[in-house]
Amino acid sequence: MLSTLALFTSLIGSSFLTPNELNPIDAYPIWRLGETGTYVSVGSERSFIGAASSDANGLVVIDRDPAVIRFAQINAALLKASLNLSDYRFLRMKADANEWAARGLKPLEDIENWKWWEEYIRHPPKGDTHYGTYWARFNLASNSSWSSKPP
Repeated sequence: MLSTLALFTSLIGSSFLTPNELNPIDAYPIWRLGETGTYVSVGSERSFIGAASSDANGLVVIDRDPAVIRFAQINAALLKASLNLSDYRFLRMKADANEWAARGLKPLEDIENWKWWEEYIRHPPKGDTHYGTYWARFNLASNSSWSSKPP
């Protein structure tokens, strides 16, 4: 698992660009060429996918959209709080606010973060694929092992 999930910086403004690739898994051979170190990225899901697919031991997410930064902070806490891949999936998609708070990590203790996650990640507005859908595809395609990398 990544030893550091650090530095979430929100720049002024808000924007979302539809990803320019259909299948993030296609980048896997490139990610595997990277050396150990900190993975620096913009965006939501792809930041975590890239870091998990490389030999990174840290992750820096920088984005101008406050929602992306919020996603990254919460997702990092979910990864840190989870015991294994199954537990991460439970926390991400099913756990209630009390379960999140019981894990003892600051972003998970804030009920407003849980409500936001519930609305935008678990049940996004119709037509909004901003977060979540690409992760599911990658996770199924990669057959990744929790023991060596986060999902």
